[in-house]
Amino acid sequence: MVEFDKFLASADYISVHTSSTDETRHIIDAAALRQMKPTAFLVNTSRGAVVDGEAAGLDVTEVEPVSFEDPLLGFDNGASRGVHLAGFLPVFLEECPIWQADNIILALTGRAPHGLANPEEIKTIAVQRASGGGRWAGVPDFSKALTL
Repeated sequence: MVEFDKFLASADYISVHTSSTDETRHIIDAAALRQMKPTAFLVNTSRGAVVDGEAAGLDVTEVEPVSFEDPLLGFDNGASRGVHLAGFLPVFLEECPIWQADNIILALTGRAPHGLANPEEIKTIAVQRASGGGRWAGVPDFSKALTL
């Protein structure tokens, strides 16, 4: 773990994976971009508002569909300018129900789910379970499986 400023200054690749919230809006802005190495790559798989598109010069757009007049479309150094549709790819639509069912089985049998993005939420679930009832009553405690 490093401070955000040190991370920006030292990273060769920055891949952003976060929800779009008030706290994350334009977290990568002109000031953040100036701290990055000139050779660093920025990949935003989040929503467009996480990176200030005007400061970055290229990003997923905050407004979709993107206007044909958007200046971002005029740059020739972009790898992809597609719409935010990864959730509709055939492989995702075919595999997602299987992954979800597998994670339900894992959680209900006391094992850690695959791809747990917010392990701190396990503490919240543990507290809810311990307080008696609610939707987690009777569900095995899989929080210990996260330390394996």
